[in-house]
Amino acid sequence: MRRKEFLPFGKPDFSDEEIAAVTRVLRSGWVGMGPETIAFEIELAKYLGVPHVVMVNSCTSALFLALHVSGVGPGDEVICPSLTWCSTANAALYLGARPVFCDIDPKTLCVTPETVFAKLTAKTKAVMAVHFGGLAADVKALRAALPPSVVIVEDAAHALGARFGDGTAVGSSGSLTCFSFYANKNLSTGDGGAVALSDSNLTERLRSLRQHGLPADAWKRFSHPNALLSGELNALGYKMNYTDLQACIGRVQLRRQGEFHPTRLAIARRYCESLARLPMAPQFQERVLDPDHARHLFTVSLPLEHMSISRDAFMQELRAENIGASIHYSPLHKMMLYGRKEQAALAYTERLSQRIMTLPISASMRVEDADDVGERFQRLLRRALKKIASKKKTSAQAEAVEYGFQGRLKAEFPSQVIIDTTELCNLACVHCPHPVFKKSEYYSGASLDPELNAKAVDEVRKYGQEATQYIRYTGEGETLIHKNFFAMLGYAAKNSGVAVTVTTNGVLLDEARCEKLLHTNVDIVDISIDAFLPETYSKIRVKGDLKVTQANVLRLLRMTKMPGVKTKVIVSYIEQLSNALETSDFERYWKEHGADYVVIRRLHSAAGAIPDIAREMREKNESGPRRPCLYPWERIVLNPRGQLAFCPADWTHGSTVVDYRKTTIRETWGGEFCQGLRQAHLTNNFGAHAFCGQCPDWQATRWPSEGRSYADMIEGFKATE
Repeated sequence: MRRKEFLPFGKPDFSDEEIAAVTRVLRSGWVGMGPETIAFEIELAKYLGVPHVVMVNSCTSALFLALHVSGVGPGDEVICPSLTWCSTANAALYLGARPVFCDIDPKTLCVTPETVFAKLTAKTKAVMAVHFGGLAADVKALRAALPPSVVIVEDAAHALGARFGDGTAVGSSGSLTCFSFYANKNLSTGDGGAVALSDSNLTERLRSLRQHGLPADAWKRFSHPNALLSGELNALGYKMNYTDLQACIGRVQLRRQGEFHPTRLAIARRYCESLARLPMAPQFQERVLDPDHARHLFTVSLPLEHMSISRDAFMQELRAENIGASIHYSPLHKMMLYGRKEQAALAYTERLSQRIMTLPISASMRVEDADDVGERFQRLLRRALKKIASKKKTSAQAEAVEYGFQGRLKAEFPSQVIIDTTELCNLACVHCPHPVFKKSEYYSGASLDPELNAKAVDEVRKYGQEATQYIRYTGEGETLIHKNFFAMLGYAAKNSGVAVTVTTNGVLLDEARCEKLLHTNVDIVDISIDAFLPETYSKIRVKGDLKVTQANVLRLLRMTKMPGVKTKVIVSYIEQLSNALETSDFERYWKEHGADYVVIRRLHSAAGAIPDIAREMREKNESGPRRPCLYPWERIVLNPRGQLAFCPADWTHGSTVVDYRKTTIRETWGGEFCQGLRQAHLTNNFGAHAFCGQCPDWQATRWPSEGRSYADMIEGFKATE
């Protein structure tokens, strides 16, 4: 049954406060550009952290004026992405310049230094950097890659509220940055736009050009009698001014951004959780759940190669359900206006433009609306997938015999159950995706419900005796912080029937906690230290003291050597640039002091959460053919929020599958999603599993011929008991 009411793609949220503001301005007798516009400019500049904002009648005008004051004219070239609204390119055409279209990153949907540099010529005057969907493009990297003579104009029509990687707001980079206040935008005044900038001279010029080139605006002429004679026109200006009738709405909307942002995040999160359950899940824009993403659009890329219908047909089916799905965008370089025969092919843009679509998202939506969209989307996509599945045999069946791990791992239950207990830590490590452990929309500081822990342990006891090798307690932080941790650990050690291990950073391992750990009869305590010298440790673990940690671990080692104690101790080390020269000293020291095993791990990127590390790892991965990661055959993760996830290395990208309160490990492990994930790894076809497709960490996982490292170590420990 279709929805009773149509759900628009992007409906603004106006309250009584906006209505009261409009009434106030109407009664004032002044609705043109005046004190409300001036106040809005000041308030918006403060919000963005930029010296100046100039309001205009649309973002199109803002883009045009930004290029105009940057000196763009006939004969110049302006590089811009093809996957954008036409205003981005038209701003160049209005000035007699030629838009030159570049490709985008398929994960971020934004331009990159590489895609822009490929189109750079001696005629390039400007680059239009579009913050697609509300994700900030890397303008700093773009600026570093371009000659100083090339101007960057930021198209931030989607990006009010977005932030760069360093935490600064989009709009504050120093580039001319253009915003939109159109009807469906995150801040809506019906229409309108703005230019944010730092240059005072350009600010005055923009304010003149927006109003015919006059040296004083209409409000000054109205309110200051001496300004009635406006003076001589020195430049050809335009009629592009804003109005107080719009500005009074914008001032209220700006104050409500703190209310709108969590709503959009909640909707995006529900979409990700819902659609991730599909066997061939759509790909989402990278970092769509990141707190710095403005989430103006929620764009999905359909797994067309596994579907029986086209993107357009699928979207029409959604719209028939009264869901306002849309397309953002048709590629401009294929359009006649821009000389499509003269434009070069853009591989990623052309592929994505056939499969991307946008689901409704707005501050006026409810979470229940997002759930409804997710359920209908799932139903329609499953139907499209089933039709094609019945017509052809997958190549995975033919390829599966080449790999040697399926025989010893079970499709019925995982061999490794990872239980993350906390999202809290007592350190701030430089290699951690969450270097500042604080509560936010993105990082909640959650602790696992002990009842869910017991449920998982009971499942392992009931179904895992023939499959599960161990339960491993870890945390997106420090396990020992959980107030019920020792009770949960003891329950697992007593009742699971399998090996139980725990990971800690060792800082909290005082004598009392050491005794509690050993009292649980846990099999292995894995302590991550990561340095041999105190000065190195203090740089890697900003809030740590190696002397304290070292003393704690040495105490635990002494206690494990006492008669009747079965617990083994692992000391582990993440090798990175700052500690690489200490690896051999670290390993020798801890072996000499009685560690049962010393593990040297390579630095990982938490599955892409640290951009610089992820980029370096991807470059290394390109040197060899990809092999399937073993995670989908081995491991499932119960995270602190009570969700089951498929990747233990992911803290950020939404690899959660389902709420564990509503299902079981067994059902999830044998369900459609996990089956589809295994098939994707066998065939290297990640169209429906974008997270795994872009993972930089796959080479770090052990292949069967190389042994299973941690798993083999546990087998060896158990054999010696």
